[in-house]
Amino acid sequence: MAQADQHTPIEWGDEDRWTLDEAFHYLTVTLGYTEKRALDELEQARLARRLVIQVHKIVEGKRQAGEYLPPEKKHKLVLDLGWVVPQNHKWGDNRWTVYKQRVKELWPSRSPAFPSTPDQLPENKAGPDPKPKETLETRLIDLMRELKLKSGMLPREVRKAIKARP
Repeated sequence: MAQADQHTPIEWGDEDRWTLDEAFHYLTVTLGYTEKRALDELEQARLARRLVIQVHKIVEGKRQAGEYLPPEKKHKLVLDLGWVVPQNHKWGDNRWTVYKQRVKELWPSRSPAFPSTPDQLPENKAGPDPKPKETLETRLIDLMRELKLKSGMLPREVRKAIKARP
């Protein structure tokens, strides 16, 4: 395979799967995440085992039956020359896919019922409710802010920090 063809997409014939690049594109273009946030979100979901990545070996230009990328930190997802790849893996030898439906479950698209920009808000409503409904997620965010914990921490790290508080 020539150097210029290394990043040419392969026709998967599998409409229920996305490559990591397609999942990244969905987060950055469709949902408007920054590249860093999109990579962080994918990585956190992978490490938490909410997003399973299948590794497909490419032999003579054809996809072979794949195994799953272990949820270990040494396989951190990185942006390399514009392509999302797990660290310590070669692009020319492998392709990585995720279930399209799972990506959309983890990061649903914004509904038109919930406008995201000020120009989409109704005229009689200048912003979000002053006191949003408290949920488990908002309580956790407030607790993390109170303990001055960094966002992006793994759940086990947060749990350990909460248990260690006075």
